[in-house]
Amino acid sequence: MAKIFINDKFYEGDSIVVRDGEVIIDGNKVTDDFKEIVISVIGNVESMHVDSCSLLMVEGDVTNINSVSGDVSVIGDVLNNVSTVSGDVICKSISNVGTVSGDINYNNG
Repeated sequence: MAKIFINDKFYEGDSIVVRDGEVIIDGNKVTDDFKEIVISVIGNVESMHVDSCSLLMVEGDVTNINSVSGDVSVIGDVLNNVSTVSGDVICKSISNVGTVSGDINYNNG
C-alpha cells in the first residue's frame, strides 16, 4: 500500500482516480472539487487515472497511468504504460508511453 499525498494531505492506497476535481482512492471519495491538484505517491501503486492535475509524481513503481492533463514523473519503473494527452512524462523504465502534447524522457537501459 502506497503513501499518497494530495495537496499535502496524507492517504494510503493502491489506486487513484481524479475526476472533475474529486479524488478517489481505492474506490473511496476523499476530496471535493479542488481547483489545483498535486499528487505525490511514495511506494508502489497499481493504477492512476487522472483527468487533470498540476503534477503527478510517484517515488516507486506504477503499473498504469492515464492522464488527460498534467506532467507525470516516476522515480522508478512503469510496469505497463503511461498515456497522457497534455503533459511531459519522465520515468526510469517503461513498456509503453504516449503523449499528444509533451516531452517523453526515460532510460530503459
